[in-house]
Amino acid sequence: MVGMLSWPAITKAASDSSLVKQGVSAYEANDYERAADFFEQALEKSDDKAAVQYNMGNAFYKQEEYGKAIDRFQQALLTDDDGLRHNVHYNIGNALYKRGLQLEEKELDKAIEHLEKSLAQYKSAMDLGDEKDEEIIHNHAFVTKELERLRQKKKEQEQQQQDQQQNQQEQQQNQQQDQKDQSQQSSQQENQQQQQDQQNQQNSEDQQSQQDQSSDQQDNQEQNSQNQNQQSSQSPAQNQPERNESFQDSGNSSHHQNQNDTEPNDNEAREDESEPEEENSEESPESEQDDNKDEEKEDLESAQQGQKQSAGKQQSSAQSVTYDPNAMTEFEAQILLDEYNQNAPRKLLNTYRPGEEHGTVIKDW
Repeated sequence: MVGMLSWPAITKAASDSSLVKQGVSAYEANDYERAADFFEQALEKSDDKAAVQYNMGNAFYKQEEYGKAIDRFQQALLTDDDGLRHNVHYNIGNALYKRGLQLEEKELDKAIEHLEKSLAQYKSAMDLGDEKDEEIIHNHAFVTKELERLRQKKKEQEQQQQDQQQNQQEQQQNQQQDQKDQSQQSSQQENQQQQQDQQNQQNSEDQQSQQDQSSDQQDNQEQNSQNQNQQSSQSPAQNQPERNESFQDSGNSSHHQNQNDTEPNDNEAREDESEPEEENSEESPESEQDDNKDEEKEDLESAQQGQKQSAGKQQSSAQSVTYDPNAMTEFEAQILLDEYNQNAPRKLLNTYRPGEEHGTVIKDW
């Protein structure tokens, strides 16, 4: 892509011509560093400094020191020779392109800037020389495509940077959202745990309260049961003398009543004395049997009356226990039976003997 080097005319000075020729010989032998040294020495003594600067720029170009080459080429533009300036613009365009490629990976913006300047140098070369110069036209088209490539690359890099920035922003937002969600979740878990602890504590307190109530109820039931047992054990013992007394009174009254019923008055006795003895003897068993039945009936009524009186007293003396007067416990029934056996009259005897033959009773009424 780099155009052929255009060598300026040899200077008039012999010394200058000798150093320049040595530099050209070293350049053609690909000894570009030694050639640059000869051109540097010739520059100090040469009157045509623009031509020497141009040759030094070409030597640095071959060493790929494009920055130094551009500096030398720009100094060579100070000449009034249009042919030399034409070649200088052409080689500056080449050097700017090469320098741009070196900066592509590290400084893409500067690389694009160098390629844009390269196209401008090609345009200046075409203005000074032949517009149909194939090498310049070819280099101009090639650098144009490379410039488009670098610009596209820049867009892609910018897009990548935007995508990266957007991704970073999204990541940051996601991280912030995750942190926020974690914070909310942690807060919710703490609230749930706190509510659960409160619920457990409330359940524990309710359970303890129920246990306390149950224990109090059980204690009250046990106390009531003890009170009932004490009242039940005290009531029969307190009422037993009254029952005995009642049965004794009822027994005595019955006994006195039976005696009054069985004892005849004086008039009846006197009248009976006139009766025959056989009649008295005949009627005595039947009369005695009837009297015994009456006395048994009266004793039973007296015992029932005493039982009712004893039950009434027992009910009035109990504070927290209510007894049904029509109901009787087995213990009370046993007490009543014992009292009855103790207070029942012992004189009641059935004197009637079945099958016993009696004499003929003569009734005279």
